[in-house]
Amino acid sequence: MVATNGVPRAGPRPSCCLMDPRSESATPITARSSRRRRRVDEYREPIHSSPMMGESMDGFYAIWPSLALVAFAVCVASTRPFRALDPAPGASSGRDVNLDGLRTFLALAVFMHHMSIRRAAVLTGVVALPPSHFYAYLGSFGVSVFFMITGYLFWGKLLDRKGKISWIDLYVHRFFRIVPLYWALMAIYITVVLTRADGGLASAIASAWAGALKWLAFGAYPGPPPLLGDTRAMPLVGMTWTLTYEWGFYASLLVTAFLARTRWSGPVLAVAIALTLCTKLGLSGPVSYFISLFLCGMLTAWMARAFPRWRGDGYVRSIIAIGFVIAAVCLSDTAYSGVGVLLLGLFFLLIASGTSLFGLLRCTGAMRLGHASYSIYLLHGVVLCSFFAPSLLGGWAAGSVIRYWCLGAVTTMALVVIASLSYLGIERPGIALGRRLLGRRTDDTGMHGHAPSLVRTRPRPPIPPPETPPA
Repeated sequence: MVATNGVPRAGPRPSCCLMDPRSESATPITARSSRRRRRVDEYREPIHSSPMMGESMDGFYAIWPSLALVAFAVCVASTRPFRALDPAPGASSGRDVNLDGLRTFLALAVFMHHMSIRRAAVLTGVVALPPSHFYAYLGSFGVSVFFMITGYLFWGKLLDRKGKISWIDLYVHRFFRIVPLYWALMAIYITVVLTRADGGLASAIASAWAGALKWLAFGAYPGPPPLLGDTRAMPLVGMTWTLTYEWGFYASLLVTAFLARTRWSGPVLAVAIALTLCTKLGLSGPVSYFISLFLCGMLTAWMARAFPRWRGDGYVRSIIAIGFVIAAVCLSDTAYSGVGVLLLGLFFLLIASGTSLFGLLRCTGAMRLGHASYSIYLLHGVVLCSFFAPSLLGGWAAGSVIRYWCLGAVTTMALVVIASLSYLGIERPGIALGRRLLGRRTDDTGMHGHAPSLVRTRPRPPIPPPETPPA
């Protein structure tokens, strides 16, 4: 496939986060750094030579504007209109506020990664990693730490309950936590594809129903092909590939739960991480790194309970945590690598042990948006494609640094508002419905929530009446 400017396309969807990195068009850059650099060079040349570009590329990939947008979004979420995102009084007991705040920054990191990709795609017709290493790294960084959070929360609950949980409660709760918003996104995606299909709506529905069922499988079907072959609509749903690995992790707990009943689960997990990183388990692509990320989260949960004295906060711990992230970015091409996994694992260990990054993770706006981080993650493709559409504002903004960042600010604020409404109107009612069906209140967990109270309860035997003393 060739773009209009003669540059080979890198595929219908970019790698890192907008598609499953296992696919052919998303060759993992972990083991092919030379290919990545060659691909970036091919991608960079037409941008510099484009007649639309009257300004330096540096402004489009400057770091400080994206940091400013994230800070502005957090400040806006701290205002009174966003108080509806706060949990009910007493419902926040047991939540890890550090992880609430961390999810906000992870979801916005993925959003910034895709915004840089979207601008170049509008300008050149090429969908590929951005030439900036920082923005190319943001996608894999966000997804990697999300996977660690999932492993940490679920394995921590298994450790606390000695592996004895209600599996029905677990999977029912996961269904109502993930699927309602996912199906809402699928409704948007299927509608967009059908309305612009050739041959009329009735013919398109008849041709698309089998493919639509694969997409409606809430991520359990791995790598469904573009519906009706429409690759243009894939940025709407490209980030959903991570749900396949989430469901795989939930299923794996059925096999690994017995380890939570033993004292040596921590050493076993450490050995498993080493073997996975060294041997890759015979798996192709970055799948072995995904497994190691979940294992890192599980090992962190064990260490947090085995070494409680490690908990704490402070400027030194925050500096060290940020240093691990900087080292990961500088020393690896992607977070889906051995170096990336280990350094980000150390970063996550500090966060899970109480490090708040100078209080950023505990500020009101970050904690509020953390509740809506699943909506930010899942809906940012729709928002980006809407605001950066070439026929709307994308073409106007792509050629100017100032216009690009102004549109980026508007898009960021729109995403925060839409994600908040989505959480209040779709996510929270879905969670409540799952709780009603389960017949008791539970907390939330996983990639974008907190762990359910899954203890298997038994009815207490009746208390016998007191004996009557003899006369």
